[in-house]
Amino acid sequence: MLRGCVKTLLFLDQLRFDSMWYVPMILTVYLMIPVLAVFLRQRQLHPALLPASLLLFWTSMLYPAINAWLQMFGRGGYVNYLYYSNLFSMYLLYVLAGFGIAEGGLRRLPGRALVCGTVLSFLLCTALQFLAYSRSAHLLEYASPGILLTAALLFECFRRYAESLRRWEKPLAAVSRSAFALYLLHVFPLALLTWFCDLGAWPHTAKVLLLEIVPLAVSGLIIWPLAKIPFFRKYVFLIK
Repeated sequence: MLRGCVKTLLFLDQLRFDSMWYVPMILTVYLMIPVLAVFLRQRQLHPALLPASLLLFWTSMLYPAINAWLQMFGRGGYVNYLYYSNLFSMYLLYVLAGFGIAEGGLRRLPGRALVCGTVLSFLLCTALQFLAYSRSAHLLEYASPGILLTAALLFECFRRYAESLRRWEKPLAAVSRSAFALYLLHVFPLALLTWFCDLGAWPHTAKVLLLEIVPLAVSGLIIWPLAKIPFFRKYVFLIK
C-alpha cells in the first residue's frame, strides 16, 4: 500500500480519480499564455481569437457535454470527436474568460443579477451532477459549459466584492498554504478507504462524497497539530 501511495505522489501511478490530470494541463496552459499575451497586449480580444475560441468551445465543451447526456439517458449519442493538440487545451477558455471579465466584460450586469446568477448556476450544476452520478459514473468536469459559466460569474463576484470578502482572507489563506500538505496526506486515508472498505453496494453519490470528504477531513486533523511543530510545518508540509 505504501509503495502505491508513493508512486501516486510521484505521478507514476493513478490511484484515485485520475487525480494528476491537472499537471499536464497547467504546463500546457502556461506554455500558451505568452502566445495569447501577444494577441491580448493591446487590451482587447484579437478578432482571430473569436472563431478559434468558438471552435474550441464547441469541440471540447458543448459537443462532448451533449454526447455524454445523450448516452447517459440511453439516446445513443455521437461517438466522433475532433481531437487536437493538448497545447490548444480547452482550459485556455478559462484564461480568455478571466481576461474578458478583468477587462470589465460583466461590469454592466447588475449586482443582484450577478449574485443570483452565480448561486443559480452553481445549484444547477450541483443538481445535474447528482442526477448524472445517480444514473452513471459520469462526472461534470471543467469541460462543462455550466461550470465555465459558474466560474466566470464567481470570478466577477470576487472582483467586484473584493473588499467585502477580506474578512475571509485569513482562513482562506490558511487553507491555501496547507494545500500541498492536504495533497500529500489525503492519499493515505483514501487508499485505506478504497482498499479495506467494500463500497460496491454504496450509491454513486454517497461513495463520491465519502471518498472526497473523509480523506480531506482526516488529513486536516493530522496537519492541524503537526503544523505547530516548526520542522513539520517548514520541511514536511511546506507551509510558509
